[in-house]
Amino acid sequence: MIRFGLLLYLAVLVLWIYAIFDSITADEANFVLAAQKLGAAVTGASVNDDIETATTTCWALKNSGVQLAQIAVDDDNKPLPNTGEALRTKQLMAAGVQTFCPDYAGQVPQLKLP
Repeated sequence: MIRFGLLLYLAVLVLWIYAIFDSITADEANFVLAAQKLGAAVTGASVNDDIETATTTCWALKNSGVQLAQIAVDDDNKPLPNTGEALRTKQLMAAGVQTFCPDYAGQVPQLKLP
């Protein structure tokens, strides 16, 4: 009974996400859920940019031969810290990898998320 309740809750949550974010795909809704689970709030105002962050991360992993740790750096080529917008960016990257390019999910620990 608890599993059914949880599944029902998740189904309602996905429908709610679809309603709030105009028309997004199922993969994009799953990305929003993954990002929220990691602590990054995705809003109607930010969803397009957040999805772009995620898909660009996957594109770089698939097409440029870099590791996730090499992408998650600042302008001085230092690892992004676990504070503020840098942390949010890392959370979005992790959610994107988990959702859009799961073959690279083994690299998510390179982000050293809290």
